[in-house]
Amino acid sequence: SFLSRLSHELRTPLNAILGFAQLLDMDHGDKPLSPTQHQQVGWILQSGQQLLGLVDEVLDLSKIESGQVPLHPQEVDVSPLLRACLPTVESMREHQHLSLRDELPAQALQAWADPQRLQQVFINLLSNACKYNRPGGAIQVRATEDADHLFIEVADTVTEMTMVKHHYRAGVPAQRGIED
Repeated sequence: SFLSRLSHELRTPLNAILGFAQLLDMDHGDKPLSPTQHQQVGWILQSGQQLLGLVDEVLDLSKIESGQVPLHPQEVDVSPLLRACLPTVESMREHQHLSLRDELPAQALQAWADPQRLQQVFINLLSNACKYNRPGGAIQVRATEDADHLFIEVADTVTEMTMVKHHYRAGVPAQRGIED
């Protein structure tokens, strides 16, 4: 299909860019990168991974439209899974001078979900909070649960004094009866 060919055409040069950036990032002994150069190579790697993710999302969208999305639900401890996503938007956050309030709980929050899809949704919510926030604003992330659901919340600032004006909320059915 068209999207498969497009994916291949985009992935080939993107993988080359990522490979060269990884080579640059390696320790070169007598001529190491300066801290600034190391940071810039890190940005190349991170941006390349984000672009690779976008290519995957386009393919996923195609699969969704055709009803062929593979889901692999399993028991997931949500807080560490979500925390692992926070660095993916670090460069966007720094560029906008956004602060981050991580209010994800330390205790286990169990859900029955596809971890990859859950991370994908959370990264999209974080990206939107960065894109549509005001410069110097804040992003707040938290997860709460009630008797039947786990709620993942990403909020951002709209004006100087208003937090959580734009509220993105994703509910994930919580798996009950799990013993720790």
